[in-house]
Amino acid sequence: MIAYQLFVKSSKLLQTVKVRILDLQGRLIKTFTLNSNETIAFGSDLKAGVYMVVVSEGNKVKGLRVVKH
Repeated sequence: MIAYQLFVKSSKLLQTVKVRILDLQGRLIKTFTLNSNETIAFGSDLKAGVYMVVVSEGNKVKGLRVVKH
């Protein structure tokens, strides 16, 4: 099983960061809420395919495309 690790480093020490995993149709698969300097493993339960990992901190949003084989 493949698992991905995501390390979160917030620009503010006490700020929480929201992580959403979406399929390519935009359907929400999973959500996580992390604190700064926290690492999470995910993906071992996902089917093969392409997913978007969207990380939000306040009004800042970053996206990352992940391919699981």
